[in-house]
Amino acid sequence: MEVVLYIDGAAMGNPGPAGVGFVVRRGEEVLREEGRYVGEMTNNMAEYRALIAGLEEVLKLGAERVRVYSDSQLVVYQMQGRYGVKSPKLALLHERAKELAGRFSQFEIFCVDRSQIREADRLAHKAVLLHQAKLSIQGERGAGRMAAPADAGEESPGSTGQDAG
Repeated sequence: MEVVLYIDGAAMGNPGPAGVGFVVRRGEEVLREEGRYVGEMTNNMAEYRALIAGLEEVLKLGAERVRVYSDSQLVVYQMQGRYGVKSPKLALLHERAKELAGRFSQFEIFCVDRSQIREADRLAHKAVLLHQAKLSIQGERGAGRMAAPADAGEESPGSTGQDAG
């Protein structure tokens, strides 16, 4: 089975609260779409996290061939080998993405205009906004107490948000 994966990562600030969005299609059929809050990180880290989340989902669906569309020139060119990976934190994410890409009989990735990944972009931003709204509501219920994020205590790549790449 061949699918197309549209991805986007979005950080509100750089670094800042970040989300990822992806849409998996086979022809005109949407097989899966999702937005996730992924913590505090840079935009480049969020772009890689979107790629990783999307590829993991595509593998679960049983696809053997995947074409990926992203608006991140950095991620696309690094995945194609046209750019090197200088940031140690991006290198960890890049390594994971390459490992996942290697599981497909065919993997292609293309840099496109944001308008071509509009739905993934919407899902990534929505995930961040929903997370912020949840924190706001929890804070109001706690009479001014700052509520901890639902994923507090989990360690994730780039959770410190320090990244030069």
